[in-house]
Amino acid sequence: MKKTTQVLGCSAVVGFALLLGATGAQAAPSGLSQADLSAAQQAASQAHDFVARFFVNVDQHSAGKVSALSAQAESAAAQAKAPQVVGEPLAVYTLSPDFVAGKSAEVAKFGYVAVHAKSATGQDASVWMVREGQTWSAMNVTTGTEEITYPARAGADTVFTEPQINAWYKVHEGRVLPLNEVARTSVGQGVSLAAYQKQVHDKYGDKLAGSAYQANKLLGGYSPSSSQATSSPAATGVDWLAVPGAAVVVAAAAGVVVARSRRTGRAAR
Repeated sequence: MKKTTQVLGCSAVVGFALLLGATGAQAAPSGLSQADLSAAQQAASQAHDFVARFFVNVDQHSAGKVSALSAQAESAAAQAKAPQVVGEPLAVYTLSPDFVAGKSAEVAKFGYVAVHAKSATGQDASVWMVREGQTWSAMNVTTGTEEITYPARAGADTVFTEPQINAWYKVHEGRVLPLNEVARTSVGQGVSLAAYQKQVHDKYGDKLAGSAYQANKLLGGYSPSSSQATSSPAATGVDWLAVPGAAVVVAAAAGVVVARSRRTGRAAR
């Protein structure tokens, strides 16, 4: 299912790739403290205008409207959305580039805190919160709640996403088990951690940051000499982090830049 995404800006998207270096997880990752999660949730509740405009942009895209609303009309529509933060914030873990490279047995690293937001008109969104120093800020918003739904199933296990294909998995007793259809296509009923590591290394090992693939500016099948960005099976962070107005995307979790065309929300001003 396609999801609409809104980001704070190109610099924030690129910077996000550098923020995913927290705790990893082979069995169970070291989680954030409750104070961290509460701080992220509080910051999300203060991103009211950003989230409200995102919901307005979703309406515009759904209606097939390509022209921007006037500032006055957008402000009025955003006020009517009156988004509220609901439920508990959850830490989201993503496929570790060190695991892909074969440098670590830890399959996942902390990526961001997902906070569920709901509009007054019944729309749902996941707000991605990242920390810089001691400050949490809203980096991204996506439609739907899979960033909330799947991590909530973790229990004593590790739940993580392979964002390049938007797959969600659970690590249970040394096996990588699928949580959604994309993941089932990838690992069937489940594979060992070693088999999964070989699989992702074969797929992404030559496309990591610092690779020849990156040096040749061909990440994700996008050539700067071409006016067309080719469609790629890669995605970002549990969802795509699409740069508004472009087809270049940062696959932050594995340090891979990919190219894919998709609808996005307009960046917050």
